[in-house]
Amino acid sequence: ARSRKYYSEIEFGSKDTYIFGPESSGIPPAVLDTIPKERHLLIPMKPGNRSLNIANAVSIIVYEAWRQNNFENAGPPRTISVAEN
Repeated sequence: ARSRKYYSEIEFGSKDTYIFGPESSGIPPAVLDTIPKERHLLIPMKPGNRSLNIANAVSIIVYEAWRQNNFENAGPPRTISVAEN
């Protein structure tokens, strides 16, 4: 990881754009160089893990951005049932 700022430490705007790179190599340096370093984000992982599945990484970032923007454009709340074991 090139960043030292966790995704939870940044304020997301409602019009932000997110860029994700391949799991094997990340975002190319030529692209990273166009983004201010304070906007490079880190998703913490357990030591020894190589990478997150990109779908999981996207879900984490997009959900956090949506949460910070008060779930803008969300539908009405729903009630769900959780079965007890």
